[in-house]
Order: sequence, then structure tokens, then C-alpha cells
Amino acid sequence: MDNRGQAFSTFQLLIAAIVAIVILVILLGVLRIIPIITGPGDPTAAASDKIKEAVASLSTHVMTESAVTFDPGTVVTNKAIANKAQVGLEPDQICLSLGDFTDDDSWEAGSEGQSVTYKKSNRISKNVRLSVLCDVANDLEDDITNYYTNAGLNSDWVSNCKCVTETTLQDQVCCVVMLRYERP
Repeated sequence: MDNRGQAFSTFQLLIAAIVAIVILVILLGVLRIIPIITGPGDPTAAASDKIKEAVASLSTHVMTESAVTFDPGTVVTNKAIANKAQVGLEPDQICLSLGDFTDDDSWEAGSEGQSVTYKKSNRISKNVRLSVLCDVANDLEDDITNYYTNAGLNSDWVSNCKCVTETTLQDQVCCVVMLRYERP
């Protein structure tokens, strides 16, 4: 074998190694074993971004354009969202609702809408979309009933929200963050 043949086989080996590494990285990213390939988005950051948008136009339903990823054990709190959003809302003015996942045992809602937890025990992440609606607390249920049932929202989703149920908060702005199924 001459020098050209040896160079060609070395080149083939290099290409095969690169292809194998790319396949491995993609596979490990899909299995979420390595964070090189990240999921569609962070739930807390996406919720705070949508809160900013919804507070600017009360009574307007906003939804994440793409899904956010909940890894097993992920907990999102109203306090974390309020701190990140920086729009002058206290944690009690932000309510987290399981929304479409209300009857799904893989999820858990904290008391008074303070948190949501994806408690799936295996390594499977869940992609969801977030719906956000902000208005004066007294009007949230009416907004959903009168304007957003066709968008799939349910007024029962705000029934455990502290800002809706507590009379001292009912004249303040309240935002509800609802988990929704990922749809194309």
C-alpha cells in the first residue's frame, strides 16, 4: 500500500469517529444525560417573561410560543417567578396552576398556587407550554369564562389561587400561570 492509501484510510477512520461522536452527543442529549443539547426552555424564565408581557396588557391571554422543559423533580415557585420578572408583583399575586395536567399524577400543585412540581420518578422530561393571564383578581375567573374557554382555559384552574380567594388581594393585579399540553 502506498502513502495515498494510508492517508485515505486514516481519513475514513477520522470521519467515522466524528460521526460516532455526533450520534453519541445527540443520543445523550435526547436522554438528557448531558446538558450539551438543552431542552426548549426554562419554565421559571419563560413564566417571568410571559408575566412581563401579560402585566403590560391586562386581561390578555399570552402563551409561550414554544415548549418549556420540566425535568423530573423540577419545582417552579411563584416567589422565583416574581423575583425574576421584576414587575412589582409580590409572590402572592402570582398563582401557578396545573392547568391541563390537573388530573395527572405526575404533577403536584402547592397550596394556594404557590408552586408546581413535576414529580415523575424516571428520567423522562416533560415539555409543556405556559399560558399566562393577568388582571384584577376579581376579574380573572370572569375573563376565562367570558373570553378564553375557546382557548382551552378553565375557570376552575384559578380556584386555589390565593390572590383570587383572599379578599385582601382581590382588588390587586393577579397573574395565573397555567400549564398546557404541548401542541404543534
